[in-house]
This record gives sequence, structure tokens and C-alpha cells, in this order.
Amino acid sequence: MKNRKSLIALLLVLALAIGVLSGCSNNEKKAEPTKAPEVTEAPAAEEAAPAEEAAPAEEAAPAEEAAPAEEAAPAEEAAPAEEAAPAEAPAADKKTYDITVWVAENAVELTKKQIADFNESNEDGIAFNATVEPVSEADSATQMITDVEAGGDIFCFAQDQFARLVQAGALAKLGVKASETVTAANDAGTVAAATSGDTLYAYPLTSDNGYFMYYDKSIIPEEDVDSLEKLIADCEGAQKYFAFEQQTSAWYLASFFFAT
Repeated sequence: MKNRKSLIALLLVLALAIGVLSGCSNNEKKAEPTKAPEVTEAPAAEEAAPAEEAAPAEEAAPAEEAAPAEEAAPAEEAAPAEEAAPAEAPAADKKTYDITVWVAENAVELTKKQIADFNESNEDGIAFNATVEPVSEADSATQMITDVEAGGDIFCFAQDQFARLVQAGALAKLGVKASETVTAANDAGTVAAATSGDTLYAYPLTSDNGYFMYYDKSIIPEEDVDSLEKLIADCEGAQKYFAFEQQTSAWYLASFFFAT
């Protein structure tokens, strides 16, 4: 009987011990879920925070700061095609004429320059592709009458050749505006020299043959200039020469007859 009581007492002790152990075990299992969120969630929030602080994409943003395409924009600044356009305008606006010009040999280069200056500066919508040839006033009329079609388009001639050039059809009539320009710029005698009937045929170049005299004032006083006899006497007194083209040029010799 005593042994049976001892066994029951032992069983009760074991049952109590198992209950205590079971209670601890349950407490441990319940503690784990309460601590777990603190350990797992809190660090996750702190560890993830650097992603917002770094944000390197917004700070660097090199594409927006550099923006080289808009600053350079070389295509719009250069745009050479529109600026160079005026170079083509004269060719489109001006009509070019091929002409032959006859002038004295010592005036060829000057005439070329004058034509080039005209082509560059005139605003009449025309330009001349000119061939300048050395044909003097003394020879131009004869060559024109020989072959009008092969002659110069513009040429100079002595006024005493005017009548036969008109008869040969070698001169063109001046238009209304050209005639008005010639009449306004010259005296009546000069205009008459280029006129046949009521029509102007030429542009007067000179109104005389440029007679002039030069002398040494230390030998010839000014009051003696108007007298040929006094000029010769002054030259003889100073043992100087008086030169005048008499024997070789009837053109200048005629002045003596016109003066009487």
C-alpha cells in the first residue's frame, strides 16, 4: 500500500513538471511572434532608407544640365544658304549683252575699267560683255563704211566723218530719252554737230580739238600771250625757240585763216 502511494506521488510530481515545462514552451512560442516584427520590420525600414537619400538619378541629371544640342545648334546659326543668296541675284536680274567697242589704243585699258565699273554699279538690269579693240578715231569711219556689220557697236569718230556714216547706215538713231540727255548736257552747237535733220545720231565726246599753248612765264609776259608776233620776238630776245606745227598739219594751220 505504501509503495502504491509512493508511485502515485511520483506520478503527480512528473505530471506537475510536465505542466510547468509545457507552460514555458507555450510562453516561448508566443514571445517569438511579438519580437519578430520588431527585428524584421524595423531594420527593413532603416536599411531601405538610403535608397531615398542617395537618389543619384535626380542629382546627377547630366542630360538636362549639359543639353549640348540646344546650345550648339550650329545648323541655325550658320545657315549660309540664305546669306549667300544675293550673289545669285545679279545674274538673275541683269541681262548681258555682247558688244564690241573701238577706242584709241592708249584708251583701251581705261575703257575696260569703265565698263567693269558700269557692270558693277548700274541698277538698270543690264550688263555688257565687251570686247575692246584699238581702232582710232582717224580709222573708225573708214572701217565702219567698209563693213558695217563687222564694225564696232560703239566707236569714236571725227565730226567731219558724220555725214558719210549716216548715209552708210553705220549710225543708229538715239531714242527719246537719250536725245533728251544729250541735249541737256551739251550746248546747242555741240548738239547740232551730232544731228542730221531732226534726229540725233551720236553722243558728243568733245566740243573742240583741245587747242592749247604752254610757255615760260620768265620769258614771255602775260600781256604778250595774245600776239603771235610778240611771242616770237620774246623768244628771239631770250634765244629760245617758238614751236608750232605748220608744215605737217593743215588742221592746225587752219587756225590762222579762221582767226582773220
